[in-house]
Amino acid sequence: MSFTLSEFSYGDVCELLHLARPIFLSREPVSFEKATATIGRQAKGTAIAQHLKFLRSTYERGDYQPYFQVTVGGVPLFEDETLKHWLNGVEYHQDKEKAEIVKDLESSLTKEVARGIFVSQLSGRVRAALMLGHLASLIARPEANKALQPTSPPAAEPRLS
Repeated sequence: MSFTLSEFSYGDVCELLHLARPIFLSREPVSFEKATATIGRQAKGTAIAQHLKFLRSTYERGDYQPYFQVTVGGVPLFEDETLKHWLNGVEYHQDKEKAEIVKDLESSLTKEVARGIFVSQLSGRVRAALMLGHLASLIARPEANKALQPTSPPAAEPRLS
């Protein structure tokens, strides 16, 4: 099997990861998980709740997992857990156990191919985070707040006698 990847600057990826750290790391106050949970608590049983499920799925599964999966040495490449191994073992933290899993993948695939696959997985996270930001901006608009408030029945129209 061979992989063909588009060229990209790894420096740009590092910058993206730095800027996205508050969103990608679940323990951060404004993480994707916490933001969706906050909105979801208020949106139970609504179309917004269904949209949040779609966003979570996109964030966790990425753009490729819904269509196919490739496993190398028992490790599924297009899997949220594998992406987290890379993020927490190599990029954000130095978790030695997770870094070892990534190192094994890199030795099987080459470092460039493994990085390319991890970067391709980020596309789903980035897209879902942008859509969540857009949803939050719509909810935060003053006219949206008025529309979300319970309404009283319309006053009866005056009648001419």
